Amino acid sequence: MEWLRTLKPWPLAFLSIFASNFINMAAKTDVFQSPDYYQLDDLLTEEHKLIRESVRSYVKKEVSPIIEDYAQKAAFPDQIVKQLGNLGCFGPTIPESYGGGGLDYISYGLMMQELERGDSGVRSTASVQGSLVMFPIHAYGPEHMKQRILPKLATGEWLGCFGLTEPDHGSDPGGMLTNIRDAGDHVVKVETWSLMGLASWRKICSPDFDSISNPSESCTSGR
Repeated sequence: MEWLRTLKPWPLAFLSIFASNFINMAAKTDVFQSPDYYQLDDLLTEEHKLIRESVRSYVKKEVSPIIEDYAQKAAFPDQIVKQLGNLGCFGPTIPESYGGGGLDYISYGLMMQELERGDSGVRSTASVQGSLVMFPIHAYGPEHMKQRILPKLATGEWLGCFGLTEPDHGSDPGGMLTNIRDAGDHVVKVETWSLMGLASWRKICSPDFDSISNPSESCTSGR
């Protein structure tokens, strides 16, 4: 082992460059395989498997090679929004008549699982769009709203956000003070409804180009 003592220490700068290149190479080469140890695939249909493989291939090609660089820059890859729309990741359970995929929730879960493996922020972008923006519009919105808004959200032309957190109520919709008040004409228009309370929500999850804001406020006639 005497020869080890004769070696000169590698320059710190060289080691730093080597480590950086190694990390980048590892991040940009996605060779993920999913062994089915518990034979869960036996519970899936061929359609489920095809949907999962489609999203997995997309993540390997478009997300894994770039996401570390975007994370280091604290930036959001805007280009993936339309890609996710084209792939059907926005509102996959929404009926096709409104631009959704008309899929079951197993398919939805598999799609989100594959996006999550690539990056949690990418998955959040898709699941907030589908579950917190599109779902309540589909479940509770009037028909003309569903026809006008949902198709644009499904394609990624519009991106939504979900206003949830207040200073005294973190992720607690039932305790929020913000509410809307019936202005008297019973027509849902921005100018005929008053938004009361502490409107300092945390915008879940979308970046600076939200087209639809869906605050989780109470709708009451008393206040």
